[in-house]
Amino acid sequence: MWETPAVVPITGIMAAGKSTVAELLARRVPRSVHLRGDVFRRMVVNGRAEMTAQPSEEAWRQLRLRYELAATVADRYAGAGFTVVLQDVVLCEP
Repeated sequence: MWETPAVVPITGIMAAGKSTVAELLARRVPRSVHLRGDVFRRMVVNGRAEMTAQPSEEAWRQLRLRYELAATVADRYAGAGFTVVLQDVVLCEP
């Protein structure tokens, strides 16, 4: 399937089936990682700013941090020879 490690993003709205698709894809690749971007949000124990209909600047800052962390981890796994299926909801700031 993939001879060269890659980072494959899977995105969509909540409950669209991202987890299912990402897990199934990762299982088909011999050296693979299923990386869930949301895990970085859940690591914040105190001070987490949630994304709402009117997100605060802090919520956007934490979302950008989450994306940066996920991208860094994905790149490190790919650099070690894994194909990474990166699952997350991708939002753009207005």
